Amino acid sequence: MTRVPDEAQRARALTDLESTLLIEASAGTGKTSLLAGRLAMLLAAERKPADIAAITFTERAAAELRTRLDKFADALLAGEMPQDLEPAFLKAPLSEEQRVFLARAKGRLGELTASTIHAFCLAILQSYAVEAKIDPGAVVINGEETELAFQSVFEKWLERRLGHGANPDDPIVVMASLDPRRAVNTLRSLARFRRRHPDARPLQPPSYTDAARDFTDSVEGFRRWIGTVPAPDAALADVTALEELVAFFAPAANGDLSFAELLPLVRPSNSTLLGWDRRTFYVYRPRRKEWARTAAAKGAELGDAAGVHYNRCSELFVHLAGTIADNLLANFFDESKELVDAFEAFKRDAAFLDFDDILFRTRALLRAHESVRKDVAKRHRHILGRVDIPASFSR
Repeated sequence: MTRVPDEAQRARALTDLESTLLIEASAGTGKTSLLAGRLAMLLAAERKPADIAAITFTERAAAELRTRLDKFADALLAGEMPQDLEPAFLKAPLSEEQRVFLARAKGRLGELTASTIHAFCLAILQSYAVEAKIDPGAVVINGEETELAFQSVFEKWLERRLGHGANPDDPIVVMASLDPRRAVNTLRSLARFRRRHPDARPLQPPSYTDAARDFTDSVEGFRRWIGTVPAPDAALADVTALEELVAFFAPAANGDLSFAELLPLVRPSNSTLLGWDRRTFYVYRPRRKEWARTAAAKGAELGDAAGVHYNRCSELFVHLAGTIADNLLANFFDESKELVDAFEAFKRDAAFLDFDDILFRTRALLRAHESVRKDVAKRHRHILGRVDIPASFSR
């Protein structure tokens, strides 16, 4: 027998059949074999095949899992010991009682549920269509069909928001007027995100007014300090550039702004201090030679002190720009709700379910209805699942 470093953990996964276990492992480490082995051990412990559900993410993985289970059961009944099951029998071989139970279950493996998570959840939804509030005859559409349907709804919704009689203060109209492609891409990305994460909400953004005032205060402090020392022209030019940014952000410091007023502030276009992304300052240049010419022996010390002011202003600028972006995103995120609602209405009227619907509606059904949750738990007393992203788990 070849010993492996995680032998004890594998043994527990195969023999501790009453515990809920979470198994995380990288590709190629034997997760499918371990899952099939646990299934075999459950059957050898007189668990009924009809009480077991083995869930995977793809149909191919489900078929592979069933095939390995068949091979393991056949090998054990033939008196052979598959290498993947050796950790389960370190203390004792397969008993006669286990062999009898396994042989009895072998003829009823067709009763064992081995399917994708979508098929498993769809079966639950269809069994409790009333509680789940779905059309019992709903048609499942695949990923490509879902994208085509969403694109159709998206185009109609966008045409209505941007068409005749559109509100000029509408954030969608404002952003589209400045950068149509970016507006469309942002909306489409947000809508897709909300479809996949329906409960997600942006955090309450901090006040950009406070952030703008903090940035202003730091620049004013820099100006006061540099006015007391013999500074070189290059350092004075930095402070002047900072003051130009203060003037640019002055509307944000003076009170609440509409989306149309706030959007232009997200990315200043003309500043000698900003890098190519227009979001961060260039790294501070000490300019030791320039400071030495104007301040002699104290030049290095003053140059470093100027760097402290500069870096403080830089940090507060990044915070201010991020705060403005957060406020814009929160506003835009709310606007995407109407689009998501329109797509959900389309699917409901057409009696369509996409893959995300199947998962989210099943979760909502089980959370909201204790009787359904108990029925499913009674029907499937042992649920084992393999999910490649992010981990494998077993219950």
